[in-house]
Amino acid sequence: MHCGDKIPLRNCDERSKDPKLRDQFEAKICFTPKSECPSGFLPDSGEKFQEKGSLSYGWSGDMRSMTRTRYSHFDALLDNLILFPADKNSKWCLAEKPSTICEPMSWMLKVPNGKYIVKVTVGDPVNKAGYWLKVNGKVFIDGKILEKNQFYSPNFEVNVGNERIKVTADCDFDCQYVWSRINTIEIKTSPGNFFSFN
Repeated sequence: MHCGDKIPLRNCDERSKDPKLRDQFEAKICFTPKSECPSGFLPDSGEKFQEKGSLSYGWSGDMRSMTRTRYSHFDALLDNLILFPADKNSKWCLAEKPSTICEPMSWMLKVPNGKYIVKVTVGDPVNKAGYWLKVNGKVFIDGKILEKNQFYSPNFEVNVGNERIKVTADCDFDCQYVWSRINTIEIKTSPGNFFSFN
């Protein structure tokens, strides 16, 4: 359903005229300190939420210092990542003098309201870590421990009603070793989805 077809133009905003933000919406983001990603992916280097071409995405705060290239994996999508702040109840943040950021941060992408398939890939070529990830409040990963060079790519359908896909790393329990990181996120329209243009 396109802007001006079955949806009256007066109910469409400018985003709906952009083919990247219509029925077949798709966004692929890789998290990296570099300015480029492999073909098909757009880079996120930890900047605050902002417009980037036809999309608006980024972090709730400055996360540029948390991007990493490990120079250890042949696949650039897995060799690059960004660390969420360590969980406030993790051993790193409960230390007398924490050596890392402990203030929660979230990543966001502006999208038309509707249903989306969201896939996240997490892992670290050189470090073992515990992971908690939620997308729009839906738990994607709940305390999973990944060994170094082990990766995990869950995908679920997510409903959007506030024009935001939001990723957080809030831990609900067993948080001692939780320090989540993310390599990529892929978002596409759920089959049969109809956008709501406000």
